[in-house]
Amino acid sequence: MKTFQTVVALIALSGMCMAMPKPSDGEPAAKKHTKHHAVKPVKRDETAEKLKDMKQAIEQQQAATAQLQQQLQQTQQQLQQTQQQLTQATATANAADAKVATVETNTNLQVQKVQSDLSDVKTALDTTTVIVQKDDKKVTELEHPASIAYKHLRITPG
Repeated sequence: MKTFQTVVALIALSGMCMAMPKPSDGEPAAKKHTKHHAVKPVKRDETAEKLKDMKQAIEQQQAATAQLQQQLQQTQQQLQQTQQQLTQATATANAADAKVATVETNTNLQVQKVQSDLSDVKTALDTTTVIVQKDDKKVTELEHPASIAYKHLRITPG
């Protein structure tokens, strides 16, 4: 009987050890004990060095980005200046074209007027030439008559 009691006590004791206690309303659940696996420890110096290298790389990239942004702004300013110069040059060229057109129109009008005046002068000269020739013929006839008129008679020598 003594063995029987020992066996029952052993079973009861092992059952109590194996059984998990239930948490009550205010008590937290019991923690399980688990074995932690050993993680290879990383040297702090090596990690710090990698972090420092990464920070330097980021700073270099930020500096390069800032430089590229500055170059972009300069390029945009140059583009704006070039566009303004182009606009001014276009306006100047348009104004010059307008002046040329005005001068051409005025010149054409002046040429037409001069041609008209020249035509009038030629017409007047031709008319004057005809009149002078007629008058010259009359003067020649009066100075050297081919016939002599006497009392309404014309006498022609020869």
